[in-house]
Amino acid sequence: MNESTFAKEQCLALLRDVHDELPPGTTTRIQIGGGVAIMSIDPSRASSDIDLFMEEVPPAIERASAKVAEARHLDEGWINNIPAQLGLIPFDVEETPFFEGPRLIVEVIDPISMLLLKLHAGRDKDTEDIVLLMKHTGITSEEMLHSLIDEYAAEYLDAGIDIFWMKQNATEAAVAVREHFWGVGTPHGHDTAEPHGAAADVPFDIDNDS
Repeated sequence: MNESTFAKEQCLALLRDVHDELPPGTTTRIQIGGGVAIMSIDPSRASSDIDLFMEEVPPAIERASAKVAEARHLDEGWINNIPAQLGLIPFDVEETPFFEGPRLIVEVIDPISMLLLKLHAGRDKDTEDIVLLMKHTGITSEEMLHSLIDEYAAEYLDAGIDIFWMKQNATEAAVAVREHFWGVGTPHGHDTAEPHGAAADVPFDIDNDS
């Protein structure tokens, strides 16, 4: 993948190009996440590729994206399903497609599902996205994250979800969020730089950017 990135409007333009390269009279539906899903929440964000959360990249998309890559000087892997290759868990998509045309419908993973997917992945580089997703979904404590994981695991009992792993990542994410917003300063007017009580029991105000 080359080092170029694209913002939301550029991403939509590229998807329009893919749409135009698809065979007339057919409709291909794809599900995307990653940077583009974050971009749909924060339009100021940019991405270097489009992540498909699908077991296989549809052949029609592979052919169309290769043509667009050649025309736009992009790497052929600018549309890929690398996240799916690392293992998928069930997810929901937004009701309104990110892009919709007669030949192509692009659905974006909803914020709650994206948050769960990032907790499932457990990557340090996702911390900034987790902060954004927590703010967007109104999840303000480690306890709320753990409850969300419990509800999700109960709904998808046969999905092989590692609850312990996700909760461990949720705990680390909560610590990172507290450090991100509190730093070495005083949280919520307290006289100490550390939160009172056990870390797992202390809610954190993710709207406090001081």
